[in-house]
Amino acid sequence: MKIFNKTKICIFVLCCLLALSACIQLPQLTPKRTGELWKGHASGTMDFDFDFYLNHTDEEGVSLIDGDMYFKILSSFYGPGSCKAYFNGRTKDGMIKMNVSGHCMVENGSSKIRGEMIGSIATDQAFGTCKFYHTGGSETVEWTAKKATEQPL
Repeated sequence: MKIFNKTKICIFVLCCLLALSACIQLPQLTPKRTGELWKGHASGTMDFDFDFYLNHTDEEGVSLIDGDMYFKILSSFYGPGSCKAYFNGRTKDGMIKMNVSGHCMVENGSSKIRGEMIGSIATDQAFGTCKFYHTGGSETVEWTAKKATEQPL
């Protein structure tokens, strides 16, 4: 009978540990990016650096884009903070358009963000504006990017 009770207790403890481990949020791994690496900078009420990868397609003048942003917010309705966002988009005939989504942690709370980066792109540089929407309103920043001189393998 005592072995049966010990088995019940062990199974109960194991179930509790499994349930607890399911609640722990593991860091999300960033997928490995491929294509031409570009490095950018944006400034305004938010000041940040970002990277993106440009992948040429079979369609003439069209490229696909995806990338990551980790940035600091200098000021906002909720105070300073930092954000992590992902973006994807495309270029066509020298125009660039990227959709942005992510999450910000600020002094007085947190907020999901979404937005759009629009601009122009040439052989080795790009520029434009980015509009972000969040719980406290919206922010607009200017951005520039250059094709990285050293490309990843």
